[in-house]
Amino acid sequence: MADLQIHPTSLYRLQARHQAVVEAGVWDGRRTYVFSAFLEPLPAAARQHYGIQGRLPSDAERDLVILRTVTANRTELNQYDHFAGISERALRDVLLDLCHLLFPLGEDLETVLTVMRNAPQPRLPALAAIFDKFQATLSAAGFLSPPVMENAILRLLRDPHTKLPRMFGAGAGSARIVFHAVRWLTPFQQRLVEALACRLGQPRVVVEPTLPQEFGADRFLGRVSGLISETAVTHGWSRDLADAWQM
Repeated sequence: MADLQIHPTSLYRLQARHQAVVEAGVWDGRRTYVFSAFLEPLPAAARQHYGIQGRLPSDAERDLVILRTVTANRTELNQYDHFAGISERALRDVLLDLCHLLFPLGEDLETVLTVMRNAPQPRLPALAAIFDKFQATLSAAGFLSPPVMENAILRLLRDPHTKLPRMFGAGAGSARIVFHAVRWLTPFQQRLVEALACRLGQPRVVVEPTLPQEFGADRFLGRVSGLISETAVTHGWSRDLADAWQM
C-alpha cells in the first residue's frame, strides 16, 4: 500500500502534484491529503467511542457567541481595570484573539488558564475571566470547545484497544504516514503526531521539516518520539501568546 502523504495546505499539495508530473509524468493523489482533511475521520470516531454530544461551532457561530458573551457580561467585565472604558468592539477583538491563541493549546489549556487566573499582573486574570465567560456561553449554546474534541481524539489514538479509521491502517506492515513541509505544529498537532507514532510504530510516522539543515532541521526532528523538536515547535507560538498578554 502506498504511503499517506500529508501536506500542510492545498498549495503545498498542488506543488507536490506539479513536481510529480514534471519528474514522472503522472501523479496519483488518492492517498495525498492536506492536514485538515487527514484529521476529518477522527472526530467521528471519537464521538462514537466516547458518546460525545454537541458539535464544534463554525466561525460565524463562534463570532455570535463572542458577541453574546461581551453583551451579557459587560457590566461584570467593567470591574476589571483592564477592560473599563474600552468599547464592546475592542472586547470582541480581544476575545477572538484569545480563541486563536488559547484553543490550540489542547490538553494544556486548563493549566495555562489556571496560571492566568492566579497571576499577580492584573491583565492576565482579566483575560482569563473573559475567556471563562466565553467558554460558559459556548457550552450553554450547545457547542463543544475545540480542546474537548481534540483531547478525545488524543485519548482515542493513545488507547491501544480503540478502533482507528481504516485510512490509518493499524495492521502490521502498513504504509507510512509522511507529514511534508512541516514548519511548525501547535501543541495539539505535536501530541497527535506523537500519539500516532506510539500507536502505529515510530517507523511508520515520518515528519519532514521545511527548514533546511543549516537552520536547525536536525534539532527540529530531534525530540518528540525521535520526530519533532519541542523547542522548534513551541517557542514561536509561546512568543505570540506572550505578546497577546502584553496588550
